[in-house]
Amino acid sequence: MAPTLPMCIDIETGGLKKETDKISLIGTYSEDSMFIQQFHPEPERLKEYSMSIKYLFPSDKFFLVSWNGIDFDVPFTTAKGLDLAPYRHLDLLPIARANIKVGGSFKKDDICRLLGIYVPRTMEGRACAIAANDPDIFAGDGINGVFEHNAIDLCATLRLYNRFKLAGWLDEFLLSLAKEEQPTASEKVST
Repeated sequence: MAPTLPMCIDIETGGLKKETDKISLIGTYSEDSMFIQQFHPEPERLKEYSMSIKYLFPSDKFFLVSWNGIDFDVPFTTAKGLDLAPYRHLDLLPIARANIKVGGSFKKDDICRLLGIYVPRTMEGRACAIAANDPDIFAGDGINGVFEHNAIDLCATLRLYNRFKLAGWLDEFLLSLAKEEQPTASEKVST
């Protein structure tokens, strides 16, 4: 059976280097379920998370939706041992670049603003990385800010997915799902 339901994924890390930096948490979100798992300071919980998402979001029903997941989230999680290869993957960033003509940034928040999608921010990505690298901040109120940041990112990604779908920008990908010729998380999607 071909997957038909989008599952947004977003990670928060202590930096940008998958070889040395840690994942502080990973969030997944569909229309009716959100699951955010903290890993800092216990990276071995990734195996537990992997089993949980495969149960909550089976790859025969769900496909991954991300913002810059091809270049960041998927390689980072793969380097840490989380296998997302069974999932079909739709990265919204290349689709935005192909369909939105702007002279500036393609940051998710900027594209949301351009499309009239409200994204309430209480913590910026850099602050998440600082909190993830400082055990005292992460153990205290810092973790709440990182969780909230991740949840907001997941909701924004799903809103962008729905907006892009309405615009017809995802037709090729969705048709490939229906034909079961879909790319996996390890393959690039280009439109």
